[in-house]
Amino acid sequence: MISCWPSDLRFFSITLVMLWSGLLSAADDLTQWKPLPTTRKPAVVSAEKATIQNNGSWAYLVAPGEHSNAEVSATVSVDSAATQFGFFGSSWSAWPDPAFGDQGFEASLLLQADEKGTRGYPAAEAESLFKSSKIYSIPTLDPSHHYIFADEWPKLTFSQFVPLSQTWIYGRSPFMTGHNQRPGYELVKDCGAGSGFAMKLGPASFGKATLSKSGPLAKGRYVVTALVKSVNTFGPGGRLELEATQARTNKVLATATHFVGNGSFDWKKTGFVFDVPEDAGAMSVAFGNAGTGEMLVTDVEFRRLNDGEAIPAGVATKPNDKAPVLADAPSGAIADFRMLEGKGHHVLNHAGGTHLDLSNLGWVVDENRPALQFADNTTGRKDYRSDSYIGMDIFGNRQDFSYLNNYKNYEKYQTAPFARRAVYGWNKAPYVVANGGHFVQVCVGRLREDLSKVEQWVQVTTDKTDSGGNWNPDLWIGQ
Repeated sequence: MISCWPSDLRFFSITLVMLWSGLLSAADDLTQWKPLPTTRKPAVVSAEKATIQNNGSWAYLVAPGEHSNAEVSATVSVDSAATQFGFFGSSWSAWPDPAFGDQGFEASLLLQADEKGTRGYPAAEAESLFKSSKIYSIPTLDPSHHYIFADEWPKLTFSQFVPLSQTWIYGRSPFMTGHNQRPGYELVKDCGAGSGFAMKLGPASFGKATLSKSGPLAKGRYVVTALVKSVNTFGPGGRLELEATQARTNKVLATATHFVGNGSFDWKKTGFVFDVPEDAGAMSVAFGNAGTGEMLVTDVEFRRLNDGEAIPAGVATKPNDKAPVLADAPSGAIADFRMLEGKGHHVLNHAGGTHLDLSNLGWVVDENRPALQFADNTTGRKDYRSDSYIGMDIFGNRQDFSYLNNYKNYEKYQTAPFARRAVYGWNKAPYVVANGGHFVQVCVGRLREDLSKVEQWVQVTTDKTDSGGNWNPDLWIGQ
């Protein structure tokens, strides 16, 4: 299958000639080519020439049927120049699926496409190639972890999902945690509420997707409801985020953040009213848990209220944008770990920033309060989350080949009891060195009993290599 399209070129014309197995054919009859979407017909079309006009999104002509052993030549004329010069992949060297609004300036010939005009192999051939491929045992291809899709409207049931070890068709709307990141959320089956499927958001997790089937949205008041559950959450608790965007420009027109509470509570219904302004083309929804513990959500439903219709009972007139109040951390603190969780692999940082990740530690109650117990690991257990900072970046599950030697150095610590605050990139935490002099060394300071000053510093590294030392240092303190 062959397709061609423009992005932001206002008009372009094409004449196509094909060579089948060495035999030259006349120009292909472009009147038999199918426009995609079907409402975006070419401005002018004849047997030998078609003029395709862009109107803010991709427009295609797709050849009928399938072809093999074909050589294609085309004459393309730009009749009206582009008005935009940015494009989807301008900052990270990747071209988008045509389902995305590219807003670039190129005209293209796609010689291998599926029935939706998407680049790549036809579905049957792609599936065959995938089945013959090898699946490596890494978290990003974990068959027990899933992408959940938002291809539902007006109700999200979280019943559409695919294991990370399987491929899925372009054009779908998965909940994403971040660019090139493993989904931070988990799929729960038989959750005991609603559809039976739920999204579980553990410590510092997030998932966002565009509700592709929602647009265009009529202006008005929308009731948004969801079933939510909280398990031992500390910090701001779970939240729901909405964003309405303009169709042509993707400009954000309205946003909302709704906190559902922290602590522990069983399934309950939460809801609020969201005002959708005029010219809203689509809506995106996100779920997050910035603290520790777990938030579960299912049966998220959207319904436009009729003019003059009363707000249903139990639905708030506006989103709850105030997170639960936390006790203040000491002034200037970069970390404040109170060990209130009593279980799990993470401790909330009440001073803000990343949490404390735990490995091979036990929880105990001491003087009527939870505490972490550092004790010899006599069983040789490796008790940490494989997808946490410790699992991914210390013990190598991320499989970043730039740090293979680091992973090997850390292997001896896989059974050690320790806690570590995660650091992700430059300037993401106060103690990450981002600039300064030529050398970097690690020092340990002994504080006065009243914590008012450092009594003595001891330098524990002597790295004087050309690299200038470790600019993102690791410091392990053992008994």
